[in-house]
Amino acid sequence: MSETAAGLCAHCLVPAGRTAYRGRVAGEELPFCCFGCYLAHRVHGERGEEAEATLFLIRVGAGAFLAMNIMALSLLLYFHAFDAEPPSLRRGIEAVLWGLATPAVAILGFPILRDAWSAVRQGRITTEAMIGLSGTAAYVYSVVSLLAGGHQVYFDTATMLFLLYTAGRYLDAAARARASRDLSSLLEAEKASARVILDDGDASEVIRPAAAVRRGERVRIGPGERFPVDGEVVEGRSAVDESLVTGESRLVGKRAGDTVLAGTVNGDGQLVVQTAAAGASTHWAAIGRAVREALARKSQLQRLTDRIAAAFLPFVLLLALGSGLYWSRRGSAWAALSAALATLVVACPCALGPAAYLASYLGIGLALRRGIVVRSTRALDALARVRCVAFDKTGSLTRGRPALVELVAENAEPARLLGAASRLAARDDHPLAGALLRAARERGAVASPLPEVEARRGRGLVGQDGAATLALGSAELFRELGWELPPILVERAERLEGEGHSVAFIGWSGTAQGVAGFTDEAR
Repeated sequence: MSETAAGLCAHCLVPAGRTAYRGRVAGEELPFCCFGCYLAHRVHGERGEEAEATLFLIRVGAGAFLAMNIMALSLLLYFHAFDAEPPSLRRGIEAVLWGLATPAVAILGFPILRDAWSAVRQGRITTEAMIGLSGTAAYVYSVVSLLAGGHQVYFDTATMLFLLYTAGRYLDAAARARASRDLSSLLEAEKASARVILDDGDASEVIRPAAAVRRGERVRIGPGERFPVDGEVVEGRSAVDESLVTGESRLVGKRAGDTVLAGTVNGDGQLVVQTAAAGASTHWAAIGRAVREALARKSQLQRLTDRIAAAFLPFVLLLALGSGLYWSRRGSAWAALSAALATLVVACPCALGPAAYLASYLGIGLALRRGIVVRSTRALDALARVRCVAFDKTGSLTRGRPALVELVAENAEPARLLGAASRLAARDDHPLAGALLRAARERGAVASPLPEVEARRGRGLVGQDGAATLALGSAELFRELGWELPPILVERAERLEGEGHSVAFIGWSGTAQGVAGFTDEAR
């Protein structure tokens, strides 16, 4: 890649050169002169969860570098590596530790202390208060000890407390950023525009933000476009993909009088929709608000740790104060301060914050190894309280390719029954219709499709064969038509359903002539 092709660094504007690092920011791939500029640009260029996760990553990276060096030097002090050396060398090492710990505490500790103070101002004590108090106490004690000529410094304790907690916060922010990316199409659709048809006699159109469309206005939706408003179809005919809203993968036919929802995607036809709700009032906007609230809400484990901290912190402070008072009467002031600090640091549940995040991520990882994808820790929290789950989604838990396993005929030959079913099924794309067609081909019972078939959502298919009416679907469809359901077929259908099969009745001439049972292989 030439320098011209690489262009300038998107952050600092110096030539990116031949070794430019290309990174994606806000959905756009940009050149950067180095990885540091990429991270900095992400903090400024991204918004919401993505920027927060990047900022936490920078803090963890810088803090970990400093903390590792602090820990390595502190180990030398703990193992008395400098006892035989001149005192000035040990003092120099302690001064180096102070120099390394100060930026580490500023980078890692300041955000924790800021959040803790914000919570305290609202009358709440959170985990941040315990971590911030213990880490700051260890740092301040070490500085005072160093300046007073003592040799008890605990800079490693302060930095590691802050680093562990910040690492946990990064894991949580990264999860929320990933969930936000997965739902980007959902959230970005709120910014959609609409082609509003003006009532000025010449049917001219104007493009407006969806939030500015008023109730009762007409909006034109072209093929493949996303519906920006809730409303009712007043003109045109099409099939609509509602999977992102309802979870149903099949296209749903829409004609005049049918309701459409913002966020769904139009098929090949062109529709004119009269708006019933727009902007913040749409079903789509309500989903977007719910998603943002879910991303911002703390998980159950995090709320539990905050409740523990609120009850535990006053007790720890009293215990540390008691230890300091006790040793102040039996030793020096330094001994009292050391005892109070030891009580405060040891009693501080430094693993409580990261444990809440790490426990959730271990659960998510275990679920992933078993083929279950969990979008967020909040979903995992909710799953822990679930005692019963009912599924009704062909193609979600199953392969989506059911097979005909039983065909029961009452007053008709099985071949004729299967032929009638195939005439209806040829006009539909439901998985059960596909299973009937495959079975009809295998048994040589395929008949010509009916010229027109009406799909009744969630119930089945009805078509005309000259003067005769054919029906394929649920018992509800047959009762809706007023057709007879022979008891023997109803009993057989109940038995098939009890065995976990899907069933469909097949009939004509005002009565059900047979019932088909289907099974689908589980994923």
